[in-house]
Amino acid sequence: MGNHDPKYMLIYRSLKEAIDFGTYAAGYRLPSEQELVQTYGASRGTVSHALSELKSEGRIEFAQC
Repeated sequence: MGNHDPKYMLIYRSLKEAIDFGTYAAGYRLPSEQELVQTYGASRGTVSHALSELKSEGRIEFAQC
């Protein structure tokens, strides 16, 4: 994996690392989708794709409204 990875993958890896190292501990909320859009300078769809990857691995859960 190199510099030509899709942006969603870069966001995914960044969030995965933060989860793995305890920056976002179990039971705590991640920043909102809009906050992640601003932090990473990405579209909402790109951030959503990264979050979906994390969810599919069981690393995060989406809150029930």
